[in-house]
Amino acid sequence: HDVRWNLSAQRNLNARYGLWGAASGQHYVDRPRNDAFSFAQEKYFTRNGVITFTSEAPVEKIVSPNDEVNIILDPQKSTIGFKVVMKSFGFEKQAMKEHFNSTYLHTDQYPNATFEGTISNIPDYKKKGSYTVTVTGNLTIHGVTKNIKQTGKVTIEDQKITVSSKFNINLKDYNVKIPSNYVSKISEIINIQVNGVLTPYQR
Repeated sequence: HDVRWNLSAQRNLNARYGLWGAASGQHYVDRPRNDAFSFAQEKYFTRNGVITFTSEAPVEKIVSPNDEVNIILDPQKSTIGFKVVMKSFGFEKQAMKEHFNSTYLHTDQYPNATFEGTISNIPDYKKKGSYTVTVTGNLTIHGVTKNIKQTGKVTIEDQKITVSSKFNINLKDYNVKIPSNYVSKISEIINIQVNGVLTPYQR
């Protein structure tokens, strides 16, 4: 199943999660509320979520962070989504960044990775605490969408929800091909870590 992130896809995600302003060029406004009842009704958002991927190959270990990840969580529906600008991943060496964007992920053609899913195992978003959760949904990388099911952690505090998860993906599943002369430097199994601190937002 081949999915490209474009304006139409952005609007679909906007509609599903109630996002505002992404397609129109406006900006999100994070504004805390004190109404306890509204906690489980409003959505939580960050522009500064962090996704880090790690490749551990026989010759080289590559750790690449990206701190420009949009994450949206709807407590009422227990849904979560994120969008990652692929060119925002950082690398120690410029050559690594060039290979990542042009040779492996083709980021001019597939500029974003996305996830849309649901969170289970949280009894009540109005109750503070840390919960081990199961997240199920569609992860799209390199234009390929796969259904995944992973574990994660959700911590609920006053006017703040922290989310985190750690899991592996196989590059072959997303049609990412590693040239034969680089297989000793880049692993086909990539570890992904997701972290985000979300706060209420409104239009």
